[in-house]
Amino acid sequence: MSVGTLGRLEWAAAGQRCAGERVSGDLALLMPIETGLLVAIFDGLGHGERAHEAAEVTRETLAAAPDEPMSRQFERVHAALRVTVGGALGLALFSADGSQVVFGGIGNTVARRLHPSSRTLSSSAGVLGQRYSRPGMYESSLAEGDVWILHTDGISRSFGAEELPQTSYQSARTLARTVVRRFSSFFDDATCVIVRVTP
Repeated sequence: MSVGTLGRLEWAAAGQRCAGERVSGDLALLMPIETGLLVAIFDGLGHGERAHEAAEVTRETLAAAPDEPMSRQFERVHAALRVTVGGALGLALFSADGSQVVFGGIGNTVARRLHPSSRTLSSSAGVLGQRYSRPGMYESSLAEGDVWILHTDGISRSFGAEELPQTSYQSARTLARTVVRRFSSFFDDATCVIVRVTP
C-alpha cells in the first residue's frame, strides 16, 4: 500500500499478486516532479518472476528520468524492456494545482474518472519491449472532488461509481483497497491507483 499527497492531490496505490505467485508483475509508481504528480501503472506480460523482472526494469527506467516528456518515457521503457517479456504501460501526469491530467498508454492499462461523472481514457494496442505503437494522448480538466483510477487488466473495467457509493467522500487509501478487494481477479496480478482532487 502506498499513499501520499501533493498540493490538492491525494493518492493511494494498492494491489495483489496472482494466486500461487511469490511476486507481482504489476507496478504502480508515483513520482512527484516539478510539474505535478507522475503516475505509472505497468503490467508485465503474464505473471510470476519474468513479469516481475519486466516491472522492475520499468521502475528503474522511469525513476532515472521522471521529468522527461511522456512520449520519451514510453520510448525509453520500450527499449529497456526488449530483454524482458515486455508489458503494458499507462502514464498520467496530474498537474500540481489539480487543474489537468494528461494520460497516455500502450497495452492493457486504463485511466477512468469515477466521480462525479464517468470518463474513460484508453491505451493504444501494443506490447512495450515487443511491438511499439504510438500511445494515444488524452487531456482532461480536473475539478475539486474528481476521483480518478488507473488500473491494470487484473481489475475489472465493468464496475462504476454506482457500485462504490462512498466514492465522493472516502479516502484514496480506502477506495484503492476496496477496488482491489471487490473487483480484482484471483488469477492475475491486479494493481490500481486512486487520485482524488481535494479542496
